[in-house]
Amino acid sequence: MLQQILHDMSIDPELLAELSDVQKHILFYKMREEQLRRWRDREAWEALAQVEGLRPPKIKRASDKHIQWLLGADGEVWVWIMGEGPGDKPYEEISEELIAERARLQARREAEELWRQKEAEISKRFRDALAHEKARILAEKWKGEMEDRKAAQALEERVREEFK
Repeated sequence: MLQQILHDMSIDPELLAELSDVQKHILFYKMREEQLRRWRDREAWEALAQVEGLRPPKIKRASDKHIQWLLGADGEVWVWIMGEGPGDKPYEEISEELIAERARLQARREAEELWRQKEAEISKRFRDALAHEKARILAEKWKGEMEDRKAAQALEERVREEFK
């Protein structure tokens, strides 16, 4: 892990937060030593290149970034000013279109959110109505069963009375 940190010369903030103060000091000391070692190596290569007329090997990294400017016919950096070229829209018109597009997207997001809220409200009402309907049906069944039980009890009582 230390080798990777020294190679990248960076450490994840979460990992750094977990280290104690002593460990942080040791880590930063090691990182500084690595910086000095790299600097000394580079200085040695440059000195050798001057003596022998060599160039130090160029290390190409994926993180190296550069900008290459387009050049015009005159050899100078090519420049385009918004709204001044042939067929260009004026800056105000472009700004208005961008503002209108953002407003349209915002309105769409708000409409979708409102739609979701209404849909959730309708779903809740439907579930409530369905639950009330189920409860009503169960109550009717229960009421019917109670009436049947009362009728069966009354019939049983009549039969007992007849047997007496």
